[in-house]
Amino acid sequence: RRLSHRGAREFVVLRERLPTVGVAFLILIGGWILAFYFERIVFALLRRTTIDDKLASLVGIDTGGEQGARIERVLAKTIYYGVLSVVFVVFFSFLKIDAVTQPLVTLQNEIAGAVPNLMKAVIFGLGGYLVAKGVRRLILAGLGRLDVETRINKLTSEMDEEERAVAKKKGKKGEAQPFSTTIADVAYWFILIVVSIPVLEALSISALAGPLSSALATVTNYQPKVGGAAVLLLVGYLAARAARGIVSGVLSRVGIDRVVVQLGFGAVARENPISKVLGTIAMVF
Repeated sequence: RRLSHRGAREFVVLRERLPTVGVAFLILIGGWILAFYFERIVFALLRRTTIDDKLASLVGIDTGGEQGARIERVLAKTIYYGVLSVVFVVFFSFLKIDAVTQPLVTLQNEIAGAVPNLMKAVIFGLGGYLVAKGVRRLILAGLGRLDVETRINKLTSEMDEEERAVAKKKGKKGEAQPFSTTIADVAYWFILIVVSIPVLEALSISALAGPLSSALATVTNYQPKVGGAAVLLLVGYLAARAARGIVSGVLSRVGIDRVVVQLGFGAVARENPISKVLGTIAMVF
């Protein structure tokens, strides 16, 4: 009798809960259908626009390939799972299953709270990347128009006339030369490092933002000294080359090379004239 009475009570409870369960599953199925069609609508709208493709081309992401429309698919899937998570919250709330509802609601609140910081990080990161890429292109174009590679090669005398002509021709075509590429890459990565600090701060990753900010401050403090040292080395090198040219030219005009030949050192003087040797000594000094 007790078992039959308990079974009757459970049957009554189940019969009372059955409409609620049925409505909850209707909500789940209807919400899933809504999320599916919402995904299709978002994907179709994004396919009709070209804003995402332009942003992808600026960043350097390939939107084509075998799958095609990668950005549109990612955004549409994000919307799909977002709507589906809301549907699950409504589903479990209707069934009064708080053990599942509360974690989902907490997760959604945390995601919603992180969206502003995430958007800020994306804006800083994307803007900094575009600035770094633009500065790199400007440096390459500017150094290419100034024909810096040929000037440096002439200054160091490391290239003959034919190689200089080839380098100049390549520079007109816009091909990056080693020195130009190095300067452009240094500026590019420096800007990215500077931009990464506010990005990490926006994402509340202080463990990386703090040391990186301190390192950047140290480098910034030493920049004037490094710049001064570089200018000193450049001016000193130019002055040393000028000294070599003056000493070699004066000694050659005086006739010191002829005197060395007359003294019987002609074989040595042909390969290494004494005027150039003394000029090199003056340069090293």
